[in-house]
Amino acid sequence: TSFALSLLLVFRTNSSYGRWYEGRRRFGRITTTCRDVCRQMLALFPRSHASSRALMARWLVAFCRASKWYIREEEPLEEELTAWLEPHELKQLVKSPHPPNFCILVLSHAVANSGLQEHTVVRLEENLSSLSQSLSSCDRILNTPIPLSYTRHTARFLILWLMLLPLALWGLCGWLMVPIVATISFVLLGIEEIGVQIEEPFSILALENLCRKAERHISGMMLMDQTTYDLVKQTTETAQHHFPAWQTAMYRSVIGKPVVTAAKTNGKSDGMVD
Repeated sequence: TSFALSLLLVFRTNSSYGRWYEGRRRFGRITTTCRDVCRQMLALFPRSHASSRALMARWLVAFCRASKWYIREEEPLEEELTAWLEPHELKQLVKSPHPPNFCILVLSHAVANSGLQEHTVVRLEENLSSLSQSLSSCDRILNTPIPLSYTRHTARFLILWLMLLPLALWGLCGWLMVPIVATISFVLLGIEEIGVQIEEPFSILALENLCRKAERHISGMMLMDQTTYDLVKQTTETAQHHFPAWQTAMYRSVIGKPVVTAAKTNGKSDGMVD
């Protein structure tokens, strides 16, 4: 019976941990893909389309928040997105039957009307499809729990085994079996409880922290966009490209020591080692 019980507990715990890990990975992919879409949008959207760029960033944040709300349905969605969406936008989002899909449709229309070349639109649409697929994976985990009969059978078998354990230990340990049984019960019931808790991963995962990190990254890229654009533009439009320090660092990373002779003696050298 000990071997059968151990198999039940191990299988139960492994199944629950697999669901927890998959839930964390899938929702983490949502936030990562949102950051990547924001990066591509800032680099590819025309700079004259400031309103479209801002719309994409705002609705990427809205998708993260709407996905968290769809999975948990705890806090009102209006409170989470009041600072990010216009009142009429928020009203339409809340009225929609599926807020995350509403956000994806808004993002898809924004990409389609951006005036980008077809291959660029296809690339952005692939990332939006990845967002939809990740949300579907989270939905699958949420709506496919571990069978209740298996959970009940494991719990009943464990309780029965622990109730009969004192009878098996009395002849060997006497009254010492009391702390022994208490310790074993604490360990095994704890393992069972851990399995019960992590089989529903979205109730214990720090989804709020993941959404906040996505917000910070998207907001940070929006704030850094003009600075980085000006930096690249200034560097490419001026003739002052020569920066010996990076060449020294490159030589050091390749051969372990700086080689600056070519850069010093030949002004036309590109700094590369033949």
